[in-house]
Order: sequence, then C-alpha cells, then structure tokens
Amino acid sequence: MIKLCMKKKKLYAKQKTFCEEWIIDKNGTQAAIRAGYSKKTAAQTASRLLINVKIQAYIAELIKKQSIRTQITADRVLEEIARLAFAKLSDVVEWEGNSINLKDSSKLKDDVSAAVKEISHTTGMNGTTTKIKMHNKESALEKLAKHLELYKDNNIYNGSVTIINDVPRSK
Repeated sequence: MIKLCMKKKKLYAKQKTFCEEWIIDKNGTQAAIRAGYSKKTAAQTASRLLINVKIQAYIAELIKKQSIRTQITADRVLEEIARLAFAKLSDVVEWEGNSINLKDSSKLKDDVSAAVKEISHTTGMNGTTTKIKMHNKESALEKLAKHLELYKDNNIYNGSVTIINDVPRSK
C-alpha cells in the first residue's frame, strides 16, 4: 500500500503581501509591484498569482475578515442600494399647486434621508429657488435587478445551430 503524503504548502511572505495589497484596490499589477515583484513582469506575475488556488483562498479569507472588521456585508450593501431604489420624492417634499415645501428633516426616516443627494437654495431676482436632487434611482434599480438576475444575457446560447441553405442560386 502506497501512502501519498502531501505537505500543505504555505504561502511565501511575498505572496501574502501580494494578497494583502490586492484587497486594497483589486489591482493585480500594482499589488505585485507593492509586494516587491518586478515592475517589468508585474502584470504577468499578478495574473499567475491570482489563478493560484492557495492565493485565492487567502484572498477570500482576507476579504471575509475585512467584511467582519468593517461590518460591510453584502446584505448591508443591498439594503443601501434598496434605500436609493425605492425612495420617493414625495417622502421629502409636499406640494400643492405651485408651492413646494420640504418636510422637516428631523422627521424623515433614515431610508428617505439617505436617498437625498443634495438640497440647495438659490436667491435671485425671481425669489428663492430650492433644488432637490435624489441619488440615481435608475442606477440603484438596475444594480438590484442584476443582483436578482432579472436580466438574462441574450448573447449566451448553449446549444447547436444547424444552417440549411435552401436559397436557390441565381444563374
């Protein structure tokens, strides 16, 4: 009976540094350079390192620790996108005829105030103009739709196509 013994290979210090640098900006080339690899071959080195299973596992571990440390989770990000996606202008202002009044900010729900991007007042010859900008609702909805896989990529086809040329040739 042959026993297979495989030593559990650990990452080298430079590889660990690469991983720690990569999670900063997700830029493989720059992470390789900052980790001490050659500038000339940094892009190729990063590419090689990023397909390494052990490096992928260490990066996943670092990202998980970062998520716990910062308390930024996928759920929290989705909740924030949902705030922007489902906010309504009527939650911020009341209007009647030509008159528009801002609602008292201290009485706004957190979900509503998070969706307000900007409020500005401009005084001119025609009086005071108030502008209210909400964060991009369309963009937030699109991000949620993609996350929920509501859009299907129509360019992907997993099958075969048979082309029958039955068009008569002209003589």
